[in-house]
Amino acid sequence: ERVCKTKDIVEQRGMVDANDMADTKRAMTEILTRLYDHRKEAGTLLDLLDGEGKITPLIEKGVQKILERVNGRIMEDDPFYAYFYLQMDHQLRTDIASPTASNFKGGRYCLYINPYQFLPLPMEQMKNAIKHEILHILLQHMSRANILKKSYDSYVVNLAMDAVVNNYLQDMPRDAITVPYLNERFSLELKPSKLQAAYDQLKADKDGQDTQSQEADQEFPDIEGESDQNQGGDPVEYTFNAERTHDVWDESDPLSDKDIEAFTQEYIEKAIHGHAEG
Repeated sequence: ERVCKTKDIVEQRGMVDANDMADTKRAMTEILTRLYDHRKEAGTLLDLLDGEGKITPLIEKGVQKILERVNGRIMEDDPFYAYFYLQMDHQLRTDIASPTASNFKGGRYCLYINPYQFLPLPMEQMKNAIKHEILHILLQHMSRANILKKSYDSYVVNLAMDAVVNNYLQDMPRDAITVPYLNERFSLELKPSKLQAAYDQLKADKDGQDTQSQEADQEFPDIEGESDQNQGGDPVEYTFNAERTHDVWDESDPLSDKDIEAFTQEYIEKAIHGHAEG
């Protein structure tokens, strides 16, 4: 039924032309990609995960295939993000406290995927999880965090930076750190255009919580996440943990802000011009 429907759509668009088979093939591929439902494949991969953080070649190949599909959708919406993604190194890690994470290692930006948290997401949220990491890079949050953490708690910095990034995105997961989320949880009155104030207001609230840590733990269970340590010693982060979501930034190569800015600008230029080489 889907094949017949695809053929009808192609014919209606006037794409069936013996002298232009390449365009016809591309059109059919695009339509079939739109019909593709990643949820069944993602569910199969989740079933294969053994709960101990072991990433087999089969799981890695399956996740990479889904990532290709996701980036194909991003390419349709905003080619800039798609070409930026193609320049990055992509790795699976079970010890990151969010669906995705990123840092700068070995002379290039690395995108990490936690399959336990990434695979259950619907397609739109998968796309936004990737865009989320790219926005952190574009806003130079990795270098800014090092400066801000001299004055603010790392948890506060994580919350504020995630709120800044997610302000550019829609259709976020329930536990995503957004301005409305922070306002509700911490009784703040932040506005998207004045997020610099988030650091000071969140720090003041965090200082107050430190004196009543047990009550704070009970009040904010959904942003602290759930992790496990298997007998092999490999940590597995099953749920989002706002306090640890940017820990991988500390693993980045020790480069100056000037060098990071130069590398980032190179990625931006290539993405703008549709180059995929990292």
